[in-house]
Amino acid sequence: MKKFKESYKKLNEKADKLPSWKFFTCCYILSFTLMFILYYALFHYAASDSSKLTYDVALRLSLGLSIFLSFIISILFTTNRNSTLSSIKFWKKAEQVDELLKNVKTKLDVEALYPVYNEMVDLSIGGAHYTEIQRLKAIIETKHELLP
Repeated sequence: MKKFKESYKKLNEKADKLPSWKFFTCCYILSFTLMFILYYALFHYAASDSSKLTYDVALRLSLGLSIFLSFIISILFTTNRNSTLSSIKFWKKAEQVDELLKNVKTKLDVEALYPVYNEMVDLSIGGAHYTEIQRLKAIIETKHELLP
C-alpha cells in the first residue's frame, strides 16, 4: 500500500507539471480507449441479438460516440485541473501575504505588501477566494490606519 501511495504521488506531481494541451491529449486518449471498448462491447452484443443492428453499424456507433464524448470529457477534466492549479496558487499567495502581515511594523511595510496582495487578487476565481481577499484587505487597512 505504501508503494502505491508513493507511485500515485509521483504520477500526480508529473500530471501537475504537464502543459494543458498534453494533459488534454492524455485524457482524450485514455477516455477514448475506454469508451470505445465499452461501447463496442455493448453494441456488438446488441448486434448479435438484433437483425437491425449490424456489426459494421456497431463499430461506427461506438467510434462516433467515443470520439464525441471523449472530447467533451477531456475538456471538462482539463478546465477542472486548470481551475484547481489556479486555486492552489491563490492559497499559496494568500499564505504568503498572511505571513508578511504578521511581520509588519510600519506603514511603509504595509504599503510594500500591496503588489503581493494585488497578485493574489488577480489569481482569485471567486467563492472562498473572495472571502479571503476581504479578510486580508480588512487586516491591511486596519494596520495601515493604526501603525505609525
